[in-house]
Amino acid sequence: MEKLGHIPRGVSSIVKKKSKINVKRIHAIETKVKHDVIAFLTSITEKAGIKARYLHQGMTSSDVLDTGFNIQLIQSGKILLKDIDKILTVLKKQAK
Repeated sequence: MEKLGHIPRGVSSIVKKKSKINVKRIHAIETKVKHDVIAFLTSITEKAGIKARYLHQGMTSSDVLDTGFNIQLIQSGKILLKDIDKILTVLKKQAK
């Protein structure tokens, strides 16, 4: 977005430098706002300040969640493939 001129140059590095992910804080905010992405963005804004407003620009909450879900699918697929022989052995035993 910076390269395209949609947000001021340097914002991403400032937000990245100042942002610290605090899972407990995100959960506390989510309890109040009842929205996981808003809770995450609020926690980042608390640390990074007003420039964090650009973090979510051009994205919907679904964009963020769908990407996260896809990453989970890839990781779970790798786990299953790694242990596929064990899984097949168990399934064969259960099928008998």
